[in-house]
Amino acid sequence: MTELPVIIAGAGPCGLVAALTLKRQGIRFVIIERAERSKLCANVGSGYDLAPTAIEILTNRLEVKKMNEVYANFIGLRVQTMEGSYIRELRIAEMAKKVQFLQAKGRDATKAKFGTINRSDLQNLLLEELFPTPQSENGVLRCGAGVQSYEKSKGIDGGETSASVIVTLSDGSTLEGRILLACDGIHSAVRKQMHYGRKDDLHFCSITCYWGKCAIPKDSKLEQEVLESTKEGKFGILLAGSGKHPGSFVAMLCNNNLIWTLLFKTDAPPGAQHTEDLTRRGGKILDETSKAKLLEKVTGRADLLRTCLEATRASDITEAGIFDRNDNTLPYTDGDCVLLMGDSAHPQSPFMGQGCNMAVVDAYVVATRLARHSSILEVLKAYDTPSRKASVTKVIEQARLVGNISVSTSALTCWLMKIVLQYLPASWLFADLMSGDQSNHDFMALLDQDFSDLTGANSNQ
Repeated sequence: MTELPVIIAGAGPCGLVAALTLKRQGIRFVIIERAERSKLCANVGSGYDLAPTAIEILTNRLEVKKMNEVYANFIGLRVQTMEGSYIRELRIAEMAKKVQFLQAKGRDATKAKFGTINRSDLQNLLLEELFPTPQSENGVLRCGAGVQSYEKSKGIDGGETSASVIVTLSDGSTLEGRILLACDGIHSAVRKQMHYGRKDDLHFCSITCYWGKCAIPKDSKLEQEVLESTKEGKFGILLAGSGKHPGSFVAMLCNNNLIWTLLFKTDAPPGAQHTEDLTRRGGKILDETSKAKLLEKVTGRADLLRTCLEATRASDITEAGIFDRNDNTLPYTDGDCVLLMGDSAHPQSPFMGQGCNMAVVDAYVVATRLARHSSILEVLKAYDTPSRKASVTKVIEQARLVGNISVSTSALTCWLMKIVLQYLPASWLFADLMSGDQSNHDFMALLDQDFSDLTGANSNQ
């Protein structure tokens, strides 16, 4: 009898990494995705920060082809005021040399890599690894219908070995699998059913984000003057808010495109559009009128900021509210055969740069355990642990704090932030940068230790 497949809800980075990990281990899977196939990798300008643990998974453990060519290795940050005045230049390699205590946590800071990758580029790379030909997608990648509901079956004998989950899709069709991995994002239909009857509200972080992408000609004046490119990687830029011009702006050069993000403090989120455009993660596409208003809003800010906005087509700019969740204590699993990963489990604001990274780590760890454990219950138990949840919650809370400071409208707070960025020891800033990825590093180390112990025990039998 053919073993039931692993059902993966969502074809973002989380779902695709889970699928690729299972493929490497010879485990059957089916990916279901609400968006149409033609919109799956829509190039809408959004980028992901990549931290050391996720980079290790993608480049070394999964050996994703062309990964090193497509992602921009982040070697440092040039910090300026929102008006364009120079504050400081931070180089990761130099900061890492000054950090010693990370060695005691099992990490060599000098080997840490950080980067940026365009969302669509990452999806395309993973899809190429999963499906070498269009025909190989047939029956495995099912687009155009998402999860409507699910029900669990214990089978005739009521035991775990005969358990399954039956998923009903939005087009009325059904699919049976041995486990459901929910990688369907912050608006997860799986999470909605799992936590039905519980208070599980989204938390608006009082921040509105604009993100976009514009082409930067190679060796252009803009690239040379603002975004230094070296043999080792790329230099990014941060414009820190001031009392006169609050907010923050971050830009990074990736494959001759400038990926940028502009953030402001707001009392209410812009209207949610997640049911209309699945590629914008709940965001709204700007038109020429709204782009003109945004340009007017940044009057008096650095020339770089205005130049980036002017060079970006309105249709390539997205406006979105930043959300996480009020309650971070709810379970990541149903304790049986359904499991939440990435933003469906622990959505967070981007200020610690860990949203995509945690999704990649979740996916790799869970899929690896599924391939090596005979018991699904053991997989669920090892995934939804108090230590992982506590460390993830800490990152979410840190991201809220950094976000509040980054977009503060208080002149005093903006001045203090400038002083910190200008004078705080580089080792402290680097330690803070690394701290966001510590939960992922520890989660991976636990995976490696568990299977090292298992291998050792088997060899002694």
